[in-house]
Amino acid sequence: MNPRRQSWFRKFASAMRGIGIAIGGERSFYVHLPVAALMLLLSFWVRMPFSYMVWIIAAIGAVFTAEIFNTAIERLARRVSLKDDPEIADVCDIASGAVLVTAITAVVIGVLILGPRLILVMHNIVIRQ
Repeated sequence: MNPRRQSWFRKFASAMRGIGIAIGGERSFYVHLPVAALMLLLSFWVRMPFSYMVWIIAAIGAVFTAEIFNTAIERLARRVSLKDDPEIADVCDIASGAVLVTAITAVVIGVLILGPRLILVMHNIVIRQ
């Protein structure tokens, strides 16, 4: 096998391992994953145009990315200092704050994009009855 390909394969395998560790080790993903699936299902249900779906997918990706970075930062911080260090606590809080900002932004994007279409679909369902 070409050594260069093997190197890329190993990098990809390491990245996938890291994603698995982050998802398996963070309870937040057990909230993010079902919410992401629900957003995608709702997007398909209301026949969301592809140009809007891109924004939903980007918002979901941003939240997952922020959560993975947060997990990495928290794990590294705990490894660097086992005692209660206020600076380390600040670093972890800042990383968590970044996840919160990203999640709130994703919710706003979801409401702005899905909200009007959901209202229209629900209105049509009520009128048909």
